[in-house]
Amino acid sequence: PIKKNRPIASGEIQKSKALILAVILLAVTATLSLSFPQKVLIALTSYLTINLLYSLWLKHVVIIDIFLIASLYLIRIFAGGKLWDIYISHWLMLCTFFLALFLISAKRRAEFCQQDENTNSTRKVIKSYNKIFLDHMLTITTTSSLVGYSLYVVNAEQPYFLYSVIFVAFGLFRYLYVVCQYNIGQFPEKVIFTDPWIFSSIALWGTYSLIVLYVI
Repeated sequence: PIKKNRPIASGEIQKSKALILAVILLAVTATLSLSFPQKVLIALTSYLTINLLYSLWLKHVVIIDIFLIASLYLIRIFAGGKLWDIYISHWLMLCTFFLALFLISAKRRAEFCQQDENTNSTRKVIKSYNKIFLDHMLTITTTSSLVGYSLYVVNAEQPYFLYSVIFVAFGLFRYLYVVCQYNIGQFPEKVIFTDPWIFSSIALWGTYSLIVLYVI
Protein backbone atom coordinates (compact mmCIF):
# COMPACT_ATOMS: atom_id res chain seq x y z
CA PRO A 1 0.00 0.00 0.00
CA ILE A 2 2.91 2.40 0.51
CA LYS A 3 5.62 1.16 -1.86
CA LYS A 4 3.20 1.43 -4.79
CA ASN A 5 3.67 5.21 -4.55
CA ARG A 6 7.39 5.02 -5.31
CA PRO A 7 8.41 6.83 -8.55
CA ILE A 8 8.81 3.75 -10.77
CA ALA A 9 5.96 1.73 -9.27
CA SER A 10 3.53 4.65 -9.57
CA GLY A 11 4.55 5.36 -13.17
CA GLU A 12 6.00 8.77 -12.37
CA ILE A 13 9.26 7.59 -13.91
CA GLN A 14 9.14 5.42 -17.02
CA LYS A 15 10.67 1.96 -16.75
CA SER A 16 12.76 2.55 -19.89
CA LYS A 17 14.37 5.67 -18.41
CA ALA A 18 14.99 3.88 -15.10
CA LEU A 19 16.64 0.99 -16.97
CA ILE A 20 18.93 3.34 -18.89
CA LEU A 21 19.98 5.05 -15.65
CA ALA A 22 20.57 1.65 -14.02
CA VAL A 23 22.85 0.58 -16.87
CA ILE A 24 24.81 3.84 -16.65
CA LEU A 25 25.25 3.54 -12.89
CA LEU A 26 26.28 -0.10 -13.23
CA ALA A 27 28.89 0.83 -15.84
CA VAL A 28 30.28 3.61 -13.64
CA THR A 29 30.39 1.28 -10.63
CA ALA A 30 32.14 -1.44 -12.62
CA THR A 31 34.74 1.04 -13.87
CA LEU A 32 35.47 2.47 -10.42
CA SER A 33 35.66 -0.99 -8.86
CA LEU A 34 38.50 -2.11 -11.14
CA SER A 35 40.95 -0.63 -8.64
CA PHE A 36 39.48 -2.63 -5.75
CA PRO A 37 41.04 -5.81 -4.32
CA GLN A 38 39.93 -9.06 -5.94
CA LYS A 39 37.88 -10.18 -2.93
CA VAL A 40 35.94 -6.91 -3.00
CA LEU A 41 35.18 -7.44 -6.69
CA ILE A 42 33.92 -10.93 -5.88
CA ALA A 43 31.72 -9.46 -3.14
CA LEU A 44 30.29 -6.83 -5.51
CA THR A 45 29.60 -9.46 -8.16
CA SER A 46 27.89 -11.68 -5.57
CA TYR A 47 25.83 -8.74 -4.35
CA LEU A 48 24.63 -7.96 -7.88
CA THR A 49 23.89 -11.62 -8.63
CA ILE A 50 21.87 -12.12 -5.46
CA ASN A 51 19.94 -8.91 -6.14
CA LEU A 52 19.03 -10.07 -9.63
CA LEU A 53 18.05 -13.58 -8.51
CA TYR A 54 15.96 -12.11 -5.71
CA SER A 55 14.21 -9.54 -7.89
CA LEU A 56 13.47 -11.86 -10.79
CA TRP A 57 12.58 -15.07 -8.95
CA LEU A 58 13.60 -15.90 -5.39
CA LYS A 59 11.65 -13.12 -3.68
CA HIS A 60 8.63 -15.36 -4.19
CA VAL A 61 10.19 -18.37 -2.41
CA VAL A 62 9.32 -18.63 1.27
CA ILE A 63 12.26 -18.39 3.75
CA ILE A 64 14.73 -18.07 0.87
CA ASP A 65 13.58 -14.48 0.41
CA ILE A 66 14.48 -13.62 4.02
CA PHE A 67 17.86 -15.36 3.90
CA LEU A 68 18.91 -13.66 0.67
CA ILE A 69 18.19 -10.19 2.03
CA ALA A 70 20.11 -11.00 5.23
CA SER A 71 23.06 -12.27 3.18
CA LEU A 72 23.36 -8.86 1.50
CA TYR A 73 24.20 -7.29 4.87
CA LEU A 74 27.01 -9.81 5.35
CA ILE A 75 28.41 -9.03 1.90
CA ARG A 76 28.47 -5.31 2.73
CA ILE A 77 30.43 -5.91 5.93
CA PHE A 78 32.79 -8.35 4.21
CA ALA A 79 33.45 -5.95 1.35
CA GLY A 80 34.05 -3.03 3.70
CA GLY A 81 36.46 -5.05 5.81
CA LYS A 82 38.46 -6.20 2.79
CA LEU A 83 38.46 -2.77 1.17
CA TRP A 84 39.86 -1.02 4.25
CA ASP A 85 41.87 -4.02 5.45
CA ILE A 86 39.93 -4.25 8.73
CA TYR A 87 39.56 -7.54 10.59
CA ILE A 88 35.89 -8.45 10.94
CA SER A 89 35.09 -10.75 13.86
CA HIS A 90 33.20 -13.96 13.02
CA TRP A 91 30.89 -13.22 15.94
CA LEU A 92 30.11 -9.77 14.50
CA MET A 93 29.20 -11.40 11.18
CA LEU A 94 26.89 -13.87 12.94
CA CYS A 95 25.32 -11.12 15.02
CA THR A 96 24.69 -9.03 11.90
CA PHE A 97 23.22 -11.98 10.02
CA PHE A 98 20.76 -12.88 12.79
CA LEU A 99 19.89 -9.24 13.46
CA ALA A 100 19.07 -8.85 9.76
CA LEU A 101 16.92 -11.99 9.91
CA PHE A 102 15.19 -10.54 12.97
CA LEU A 103 14.37 -7.21 11.30
CA ILE A 104 13.23 -8.85 8.06
CA SER A 105 11.06 -11.37 9.94
CA ALA A 106 9.47 -8.44 11.76
CA LYS A 107 8.77 -6.79 8.40
CA ARG A 108 7.18 -9.97 7.05
CA ARG A 109 5.06 -10.31 10.20
CA ALA A 110 3.81 -6.75 9.87
CA GLU A 111 3.00 -7.31 6.20
CA PHE A 112 1.19 -10.54 7.03
CA CYS A 113 -0.90 -8.91 9.76
CA GLN A 114 -1.79 -5.92 7.59
CA GLN A 115 -2.66 -7.79 4.43
CA ASP A 116 -6.18 -7.83 3.10
CA GLU A 117 -7.16 -11.44 2.41
CA ASN A 118 -9.57 -10.30 -0.30
CA THR A 119 -6.92 -8.63 -2.45
CA ASN A 120 -3.51 -9.33 -3.91
CA SER A 121 -2.11 -5.95 -2.90
CA THR A 122 0.75 -7.43 -0.88
CA ARG A 123 3.83 -9.35 -2.01
CA LYS A 124 3.04 -12.89 -3.16
CA VAL A 125 5.37 -14.65 -0.74
CA ILE A 126 3.40 -13.34 2.26
CA LYS A 127 0.65 -15.81 1.38
CA SER A 128 3.11 -18.63 2.13
CA TYR A 129 3.83 -17.41 5.67
CA ASN A 130 1.71 -17.60 8.79
CA LYS A 131 1.75 -15.67 12.05
CA ILE A 132 2.82 -18.58 14.26
CA PHE A 133 5.84 -19.38 12.09
CA LEU A 134 6.91 -15.73 11.94
CA ASP A 135 6.58 -15.44 15.72
CA HIS A 136 8.90 -18.45 16.07
CA MET A 137 11.32 -16.82 13.64
CA LEU A 138 11.33 -13.65 15.74
CA THR A 139 11.99 -15.59 18.93
CA ILE A 140 14.87 -17.57 17.43
CA THR A 141 16.50 -14.59 15.70
CA THR A 142 16.19 -12.39 18.79
CA THR A 143 17.98 -15.00 20.87
CA SER A 144 20.61 -15.63 18.19
CA SER A 145 21.31 -11.90 17.75
CA LEU A 146 21.77 -11.43 21.49
CA VAL A 147 24.01 -14.47 21.82
CA GLY A 148 26.06 -13.42 18.79
CA TYR A 149 26.59 -9.91 20.18
CA SER A 150 27.44 -11.29 23.62
CA LEU A 151 30.12 -13.56 22.18
CA TYR A 152 31.44 -10.65 20.11
CA VAL A 153 31.95 -8.38 23.14
CA VAL A 154 33.28 -11.21 25.31
CA ASN A 155 36.11 -11.58 22.81
CA ALA A 156 36.74 -7.83 22.63
CA GLU A 157 40.05 -6.43 23.88
CA GLN A 158 38.24 -4.05 26.24
CA PRO A 159 36.49 -6.15 28.95
CA TYR A 160 34.05 -3.37 29.88
CA PHE A 161 32.33 -3.81 26.52
CA LEU A 162 30.62 -6.84 28.04
CA TYR A 163 28.21 -4.62 29.95
CA SER A 164 26.93 -3.04 26.74
CA VAL A 165 24.90 -6.25 26.38
CA ILE A 166 22.39 -4.68 28.79
CA PHE A 167 21.46 -1.95 26.29
CA VAL A 168 21.40 -4.35 23.35
CA ALA A 169 19.18 -6.85 25.18
CA PHE A 170 16.72 -4.14 26.22
CA GLY A 171 16.60 -2.68 22.71
CA LEU A 172 15.94 -6.09 21.13
CA PHE A 173 13.24 -7.03 23.62
CA ARG A 174 11.57 -3.64 23.32
CA TYR A 175 11.59 -3.91 19.52
CA LEU A 176 10.12 -7.41 19.78
CA TYR A 177 7.42 -6.09 22.13
CA VAL A 178 6.49 -3.20 19.82
CA VAL A 179 6.32 -5.51 16.80
CA CYS A 180 4.13 -8.10 18.54
CA GLN A 181 1.96 -5.62 20.42
CA TYR A 182 1.20 -3.16 17.63
CA ASN A 183 1.76 -5.28 14.48
CA ILE A 184 4.35 -2.87 13.12
CA GLY A 185 7.82 -3.50 11.81
CA GLN A 186 7.57 -2.81 8.08
CA PHE A 187 9.76 0.25 8.50
CA PRO A 188 12.48 -0.39 11.14
CA GLU A 189 13.83 3.15 10.84
CA LYS A 190 10.45 4.55 11.90
CA VAL A 191 10.16 2.14 14.84
CA ILE A 192 13.66 3.04 16.04
CA PHE A 193 13.16 6.80 15.88
CA THR A 194 9.54 6.95 17.06
CA ASP A 195 9.77 4.64 20.06
CA PRO A 196 11.57 6.59 22.81
CA TRP A 197 12.68 3.47 24.68
CA ILE A 198 14.36 1.89 21.66
CA PHE A 199 15.97 5.17 20.66
CA SER A 200 17.19 5.72 24.23
CA SER A 201 18.72 2.25 24.41
CA ILE A 202 20.64 2.92 21.16
CA ALA A 203 21.79 6.33 22.41
CA LEU A 204 22.93 4.85 25.73
CA TRP A 205 24.72 2.02 23.94
CA GLY A 206 26.56 4.53 21.74
CA THR A 207 27.47 6.76 24.69
CA TYR A 208 28.68 3.83 26.77
CA SER A 209 30.75 2.48 23.87
CA LEU A 210 32.47 5.85 23.40
CA ILE A 211 33.25 6.02 27.10
CA VAL A 212 34.74 2.52 27.05
CA LEU A 213 36.81 3.31 23.95
CA TYR A 214 38.15 6.74 24.87
CA VAL A 215 37.75 7.26 28.63
CA ILE A 216 38.13 3.99 30.55
